[in-house]
Formats: sequence, C-alpha cells, structure tokens
Amino acid sequence: MKKIASFIIALGVLAIFIGCAKDVFVEPPPSLTGDYTGVYIIKMGTQVPLEEPITWRFSQNSYQKRWDDTKIDSNLFCDFDGTYELENGVTLNETSYSIQLKCNPDQDPIGFFQLDQSTDTLKMTQYDSETEIFKTIKLFKTE
Repeated sequence: MKKIASFIIALGVLAIFIGCAKDVFVEPPPSLTGDYTGVYIIKMGTQVPLEEPITWRFSQNSYQKRWDDTKIDSNLFCDFDGTYELENGVTLNETSYSIQLKCNPDQDPIGFFQLDQSTDTLKMTQYDSETEIFKTIKLFKTE
C-alpha cells in the first residue's frame, strides 16, 4: 500500500514539474484595430445615465471617437482623438478634442478601462468611486 501511495505522489510531483514549463506562451488579447459603432454611457451618482450613439476607430496605437450623426441630430459628448495602450485592460489618452455646443470634456472617457472581449461586443468600463461616475463604452465591429 505504501508503494502505491509513493508511486501516486511521485506521479503528482512529476506532473507538476511537467505542467510548469518555462516556455509557456500567454496569448495577447485580440487586436482592437478596426471600425466600430456603438454607444457611450455615463452615469453620475444617482442621476439618470446619459447615452449617445457613437462611431469609434482603433488604429494601431490611436483611436477616434465621434458621435453617430446617422442616429441622432445633436451630440452630448465631445468628439476626440487619442492614443491607447493595451495592458490588463485599455488606457485611453486623449490628444485632441472638438468642443460642440453641449460638450463637456470632463465627461470624456479617459484613463484606464476594464476590457471585455468575450463576446462580439467590445465592452470597456470604468468606475471612479470618489466621484461615483461609471463610464461604459459598448462597441460592435463594423468591418
């Protein structure tokens, strides 16, 4: 019985060493590059969420956000361009924006966002506990 137990333990240890190979390759997240349509939602505290249809384009290291003028006649949020970095989520950095009549740059989606690419909808979310502002970007690839 002791020999069987020792054999099982030896197999377990061997499996651990084989399973912990140093050349394990972790795949990077899928590329964001492409054209998208979707919605930008911002909820501030207990207020009713503000929502706007948008178009979005990710290039290799940059992005462009525009309000979707095919779905609404006027916009709530600024149109802007920026750069982004993928690392355990996505960090959006705004480089320039176009102020429209109702636009408030403080409501732009800037900073670190959780990234969910598990479905056909790309979802980016950010929550600031100090200001109680929750920002969500939902995008569907159009290419």
